[in-house]
Amino acid sequence: MAGQEHLELMERYLVELAGKSVIEQLKLRRIRIIAMRKVSFCSPFLKIGKPLFEIWIKQDDSLEEQKMSFGHEICHTFDFNVKSVFHPFEERIHRLLGEDFYAKKDDYVWSEIEKEEEDFCEEFARRWLNQDNNEKGTEALIKALAAGKRVLRIK
Repeated sequence: MAGQEHLELMERYLVELAGKSVIEQLKLRRIRIIAMRKVSFCSPFLKIGKPLFEIWIKQDDSLEEQKMSFGHEICHTFDFNVKSVFHPFEERIHRLLGEDFYAKKDDYVWSEIEKEEEDFCEEFARRWLNQDNNEKGTEALIKALAAGKRVLRIK
């Protein structure tokens, strides 16, 4: 993907979420659990058999890092849109490698895809936090998690 294509894709994601509360956005992105944990990673994951995500926020990170992680992980949920089994960064490599995508990909190509995706999600998080009241809404959720039982279920 060229830089302009990345920006257009990011803009589509942001437009989809614009004008909604953080909770409404979580529901829209099928995020049903936010948890604060002592973990070495933060990653949403798809529950087996259901298109639902959990976001795990690192308990020991600063509030600023936690807010960025929150937005970053929301971005990753777009990888799992129902219409495609591949996310946009994989699709580009899949076109290059053909049907043997997983058999042919090497560590270098895959690490480049992952770096590109992570950079994309970091930029999305910065823009998302500046959109509407996302930063304040996210901060309120994170503070509630830190003060309570560390798990928030979105219904």
